[in-house]
Amino acid sequence: MICVGSVGIGRAAGRLVGSAAVALAQHAHCPVAIIRADGDSSQRKRIVAVVDRHSDSDEVLHRALDEARLRGAALLVLGVRRWDAGAISESELARHLQRRLPDYPDVAVQKCITDTATEYLVTRNESVQLVVTGCSDANKLTRLVGPHRFALAAYPNCSVLLIRPS
Repeated sequence: MICVGSVGIGRAAGRLVGSAAVALAQHAHCPVAIIRADGDSSQRKRIVAVVDRHSDSDEVLHRALDEARLRGAALLVLGVRRWDAGAISESELARHLQRRLPDYPDVAVQKCITDTATEYLVTRNESVQLVVTGCSDANKLTRLVGPHRFALAAYPNCSVLLIRPS
């Protein structure tokens, strides 16, 4: 795993992710974590797992559950639609969860089917500390943690863990 921080100079630094961090996430052959400031650590924040029909979804869910347990946070699992794979069904999402949840009885989990993770998060007032997603989202990374003109600028302290298949 490679971990990098958000970078920048001046007032906008907390809202921007450097081009090197984005390029690294897009081209690395291992998981990449882009870590941003924690902000108000007294506030309980969720972990979000973005799950689809791609082969890395089980690993995304596993890592998200691990992070939720480590942080004492609830997990929101978003089943999303992909142009190349179609929408994940409720039953497919339930099967993913059924395989993993017995090992995590201490993690509170909610699930939702949505078109895109960014659209879902922007339209709700969720408190998110980490988004765990698969490599199919590498090209959308700036929407998750990127420059202020993108949708999730409302989440200036949201880190991203990009999972690559083992």
